[in-house]
Amino acid sequence: MQSNLISPFLFVMKIIDIVRAVTVVQEAIKRKPLGLDISFFSQYDLWIYHAVLDDRLCLTCLDNEKTPRIFGNELRAKFPYLEIIDENTINAKVHPNCRCLLTRITEWDIDTLKWFIQTAPREG
Repeated sequence: MQSNLISPFLFVMKIIDIVRAVTVVQEAIKRKPLGLDISFFSQYDLWIYHAVLDDRLCLTCLDNEKTPRIFGNELRAKFPYLEIIDENTINAKVHPNCRCLLTRITEWDIDTLKWFIQTAPREG
C-alpha cells in the first residue's frame, strides 16, 4: 500500500524553496524605487542585448548580438530563462553559464530613435 506522505527531507526542501522564493520577492520590492511603476515586459520598454565578445562566445549569443534592440514584450519569448537583476539589467540566460546581459535603454540616441519609429507597434 502506497502512502501519500512525503519524506521529512523532501518536506523540508520544499519549505526551503518557498522561503527562498519569498526572500527573492521581498528583495525585489525593496529595490523598486518608491512611487515609480517599473515595467520590464511592456511594448514601450526597450532593451539592448550585450554579448561578451571573447573566445568563449557561442553562436546563439553572437546571433543575438546582430539585432541587439528588443522590445520588452518580446523578452519572454526570446529569453524564457531570463533573470531580472535590477530595474535596468537582466541576465539573458540564453544557455547555462551565459554571461550576456540586457540593459534598459534610458537615453535614446538618434539611431535608436530611428529604429523605434520604424519598428514600433502601430495602434489601430
